[in-house]
Amino acid sequence: MQKLGIRMLKKPENRKVLIAGAGGALLALLILLFLFREDQTNEGRWVIAEKGNFVIDLLESGEVRAVNSYDVKAPMIWGNLQIIEMVDEGSVVKAGDFLAQFDETSFIQDLETRKESLATSEAELKALDTEQQQRLREMEAELKGAEYSREAAELRRNMMQFESSVKQRQAEIEYQKQMLLLDENETRLKNQKIINTAARWRVLQRVNHNRERLEENQQVLASLTLRAPIGGMVVYNEIGGRGSARKKVAVGDKPWPSQPIISIPDPTNMQTVIRVNEVDASKIAIGDKADIRLDAFEQARYSGTVSRVARLADKRDSESQIKDFEVTIDIAEPDSLLKPGMTARTRLILGRRENVVFVPIGAVFEQRDGTPVVFMRRDAEKAVPVAIGRRNDRFIIIAEGVEPGDELLLQTPESGDYYALGRARDLARRAREMESLKATPDSLLTPSKEQPQSAEAPGSAPRTAENRDGEATRVPRNRTEAPAAAESAVGRPERRRGE
Repeated sequence: MQKLGIRMLKKPENRKVLIAGAGGALLALLILLFLFREDQTNEGRWVIAEKGNFVIDLLESGEVRAVNSYDVKAPMIWGNLQIIEMVDEGSVVKAGDFLAQFDETSFIQDLETRKESLATSEAELKALDTEQQQRLREMEAELKGAEYSREAAELRRNMMQFESSVKQRQAEIEYQKQMLLLDENETRLKNQKIINTAARWRVLQRVNHNRERLEENQQVLASLTLRAPIGGMVVYNEIGGRGSARKKVAVGDKPWPSQPIISIPDPTNMQTVIRVNEVDASKIAIGDKADIRLDAFEQARYSGTVSRVARLADKRDSESQIKDFEVTIDIAEPDSLLKPGMTARTRLILGRRENVVFVPIGAVFEQRDGTPVVFMRRDAEKAVPVAIGRRNDRFIIIAEGVEPGDELLLQTPESGDYYALGRARDLARRAREMESLKATPDSLLTPSKEQPQSAEAPGSAPRTAENRDGEATRVPRNRTEAPAAAESAVGRPERRRGE
């Protein structure tokens, strides 16, 4: 049999048949692989509408902060303030522990100069006191001699009362001269004491001034060593500005006087701060609940409550053109893992709906007039208008037009003008802005004037979104919004190819 098979293969007509059969089998295999791959690709394009409980949430990343934090500032000193040593960031310190050291070189030189000045003035005061005491002793001795001379003159005058009138007169004159001399010495002593007091006061003022300056220098020198006012964890602050980029403080930096360089937060009371756009901010209320996770510790989960929603929008930084609102969420559970500056993913619970139909956001599209539509598997080329409600990060509620179990397309067909949800509204807004610019007189279009704003109120929700009470807005949208003008003004966007 083996020889027979070899003889058959050797015949040319038999070899042609075998080659043809192998080629056909290979072609069939390729077709099957292609169909299998296309089927797998198509299966990924379809999603099934579900019905159940729907959580309306908002996912944002934010930063963990302490509710209460004590700022440690650089000394309020104008001079060469340069940091030469710092405790490591994240260190846990107790009250009185070392935090940072500034360069003392120039301040030690000033201190030595003040010490010398104080010593000189104290020596001058001591010398003055010695001189004045010596002078007063001499003048007091002279006064004492004058008193003795007056007493002697008085005795002689009394002895001359039985002598001739000439001798009595001479004795009286001598007595009067001694009285004048005594009065003169008393006056000189009194005046000298006044002079001494004034001279000593001037020198004493210099001593006190130098002593105060020395004490100030000693306080300045002590202030160059920063210590913890309370116990807690060390967090470096950002410094900079006035033309320089902001960065965390480090050894070698020269902060401004009284600039906060280190924060010691209270780890028992923490919060997370997120930033949301104006549309989402209008849906958030104080008291809303939140779930919080740390990027660094995914297993750690916390609950929180919204405690503050900023009244005014502001820019994230000086170079950003986007304004948003700051939202503060208090964390309920204290935990040693929570540290200021950590990145936290916050899921705000804005509401719940029961027994509603919902689909992935990517399965809902918009026509050029803003009407939301879906494409069902049973007729993938036909756009089905729907009424939509609230949404979360992944799904959106379908109030009308879709039933549970319906299969919806995640990729728009090649024919037709359909956009991602919300794109038509954006085009219409930009078209109105362009029309407003065209209608503005040239005299008003100067660099100092702001660009005309959209006629639509900032923060208004899309016409197809629910309000906070959960009522779905019915479609279609106002068809007088000139979508064609939008495309002519800003260019036609690319069609959505799916997610």
